[in-house]
Amino acid sequence: MIDTQRIQEIVMLEKKRTWAVEYAKTWIGTIYLWSGSDSFGMDCSGLIHEVLQSVGLEPHKFDSTANDLYIKYKPYKIDYLKEGCLVFWFKGNEAKHVEMAINPYQTIGASGGGSPSMSVDKLSKEHPILALLPSWILKWLIGVYDAMNRDAFVKIRPVDYRGPGYKIVDPFLNTDTPGDPS
Repeated sequence: MIDTQRIQEIVMLEKKRTWAVEYAKTWIGTIYLWSGSDSFGMDCSGLIHEVLQSVGLEPHKFDSTANDLYIKYKPYKIDYLKEGCLVFWFKGNEAKHVEMAINPYQTIGASGGGSPSMSVDKLSKEHPILALLPSWILKWLIGVYDAMNRDAFVKIRPVDYRGPGYKIVDPFLNTDTPGDPS
């Protein structure tokens, strides 16, 4: 007998996969902002978490590092690149960067940044008038400055631009409903 409910679930997951990739593309050009997860700027895990939240695979009011995402989705490791899969790069045993596959050859991700090259304190000392601004504006200005100097934005790249040695997981194979950890 055909399990129509299971077929419907698979069709819905495939639609969510496509929706996730399309939503990720809407962030192209957003500046890289270390620890960012909104329209002011995104870091790699902030972008992926936002995209997975948009299709119900990650809980809201919660954020994850690249390594947190790898640990969660590691049971869904696969050997080929497919739309919607997550691609992780490592330093030692820890995932340090994550992007999403948009096809078998390319990924989308927030990259080129790293931790800020300037602090709020340093910026305020060098330009005392800026000390009058709220700290969130100063952090955003630092992010814009860094992004422009480092070509750090959400962008599409070939999957091997960081070299070989990446690992691929498919979060759409996880059919568990996320819980809100807060």
